[in-house]
Amino acid sequence: MVYEFAKLSGDYNPLHMDENYSKSTKFNKRVCHGLLLTSFFSQLVGMHLPGKNALYLSQTVKFMSPCFIDEEICIEGEIIDKSPSTKIITIKTIITNSSVNCISPSMIDTPLIEKLPQKFKEIHSSQTPLGRLGEPQDVSSMALFLCSSYSDYISGENFLITGAGTMH
Repeated sequence: MVYEFAKLSGDYNPLHMDENYSKSTKFNKRVCHGLLLTSFFSQLVGMHLPGKNALYLSQTVKFMSPCFIDEEICIEGEIIDKSPSTKIITIKTIITNSSVNCISPSMIDTPLIEKLPQKFKEIHSSQTPLGRLGEPQDVSSMALFLCSSYSDYISGENFLITGAGTMH
């Protein structure tokens, strides 16, 4: 599909087409054309959401991470606005792939848990090998690391922020 898209679009960038070249980059492998991926939104709108007779008016795209050749992707759409008078809907779309990293914190001491009973927080802390609740900087430190060049080779991982405990 990448070769067909390159032929159709004229985009023969070696990041997409040349395995040897792409191995010399920070990606270490071929990257799929971003607009090839977004073209699946056309299928989403024209065939499924809303489907037949729909016209695709515009799109805003922000690429958060690369998608590599032969990676499995998921195309999702959610109707977030609908105008009965113009029959125009706004769809929030997202493409995810396995190169996205995830941060999964356990209980973090933030205003989100302030209404939990103190006893519950104490029990959770006592069951954590570090003996405390997580703190916001525990999560933000991992996020900063994942945004840094030190994490260039890490992809598709789930990082548990648990104070050395386990989550099930």
